Amino acid sequence: MVISRTRQHAEDMFKRIQRPPVGAGPTESSAQLERRTQESKTARLRKLRLAKEADAKTRRNHDTK
Repeated sequence: MVISRTRQHAEDMFKRIQRPPVGAGPTESSAQLERRTQESKTARLRKLRLAKEADAKTRRNHDTK
């Protein structure tokens, strides 16, 4: 099977893109990446919930005065 130069060049470039850069160190596994993403989302939601609760508490204190 003969591969055209253009296609071969494109495939070579794709392979280079897929490799991590030299000296990049170990990459995160998908499980580690998913865990970090989940922790980030959880922290953001916790922050929003606490802000909402603080706002509700402030409103209750204002209404009673």
